[in-house]
Amino acid sequence: ASQNHAVTQLRLGVQLFLLGDNYTAATDLSLDMSNRQDILKKHGLSETRELKPDLVLYHAKDFGFIKASKGMDKVRVTEAPLLCVEIISPTQGNQEILNKFKVYFEMAVKSCWYVDPALETIHIYKGSLDLKAVFYNTDLVDDTLGIKIPLSKIFF
Repeated sequence: ASQNHAVTQLRLGVQLFLLGDNYTAATDLSLDMSNRQDILKKHGLSETRELKPDLVLYHAKDFGFIKASKGMDKVRVTEAPLLCVEIISPTQGNQEILNKFKVYFEMAVKSCWYVDPALETIHIYKGSLDLKAVFYNTDLVDDTLGIKIPLSKIFF
């Protein structure tokens, strides 16, 4: 990941963490794709055992830290997150990210954010690749998830 990618990922992750006890945010979580090869192939992604969004968000009641006394830590998870965030880097193309979004939506992800650090923008897609909103120099509002984040906390 590039410098801007890494900084943006951390800043946005902190803002998702600060949403409170209703949500659990995670970075670089591996989503298990072993039983979803047909979806990957359909959207032109190379066959892989996992997809790894830059950030994900789950309802805290459904997802969180696993204590050793409660079970084994998971290397790949099968549960679809509410939100998948992809941050574009200089070596990545936007079609690759949009193809991932198609897969995420087929997995029942509610919202996908396309983050462009170079342009300091976040695009929100909800349930399809029909763009729902673009945020620049304002507050990001994802009304599907009830989230509001000031972009001044991400790009400064």
